[in-house]
Amino acid sequence: LKPCLEFIDSYWKKLEKFSPHDDGTLVGLPRPYFVPSLDNGTGHQFEEIYYWDSYFTAQGFLGTDREHLIKGLVEDLMNMQKRFGIIPNSGRTYHTAHSQPPFLSSFILQVYQIEKNKRWLEQSMSVAKDEYRSVWMGVTHPNWRQVFNGLSRLYDINVLDDLAELESGWDMTTRFERKALSYLPVDLNALLYKYERDFEEAAIILGEREEASEWSKRALSRKSSMLKYMWDEEKGCYFDYNFMTGKLGPVDSLPTFFPM
Repeated sequence: LKPCLEFIDSYWKKLEKFSPHDDGTLVGLPRPYFVPSLDNGTGHQFEEIYYWDSYFTAQGFLGTDREHLIKGLVEDLMNMQKRFGIIPNSGRTYHTAHSQPPFLSSFILQVYQIEKNKRWLEQSMSVAKDEYRSVWMGVTHPNWRQVFNGLSRLYDINVLDDLAELESGWDMTTRFERKALSYLPVDLNALLYKYERDFEEAAIILGEREEASEWSKRALSRKSSMLKYMWDEEKGCYFDYNFMTGKLGPVDSLPTFFPM
């Protein structure tokens, strides 16, 4: 394992970027971040942060000398939420029309477990709650995602199926049959269930028992709806749900494991 770990350790520096000021379409961010990869030979070079990619990058920092960098990644994402009213697909102005799978609350709790700073936790969770309410639970344009029994779909400000599908992070996929706006994704709603449980946990840490109870009720309500509309008893799996046709999606896919 040693040569492998040494290679990974030396490679991180190549992926690190710091761009504190806007540069063309590139969004300026206050803290260093990491791009998904280097030039892959196609002429394309990543310079921008990506939402859910950053969460998995952070998992690689846990327990290492780079663990302190996780907080910076979270604060870059929160900076974009405050600025744009959404954490965009990436740190590009042309990607602000849609987001990516939401991991902000998980990110925040991870930093809290490292630093145990309750004031930072409270301030950060307020940003995550704003993202949850305005973006993922929005009921009107430009964030018309909550559309059926408290469950949410993917969306894009242009109201186009293919662009909404980009928000899934699985672009492109056969899961939605090129009709992403008509589907309630099982992975997205599992992540929003996680948000509700994370808000409950944060409220308990901050001594807000009544608020914690409210988040618990929301989580249980979402779980009940997901079991009702997304669970296939015969196959023993969760599926995306087409709320326009009232049918489960036809594709077996990895997102079925998100609720589990």
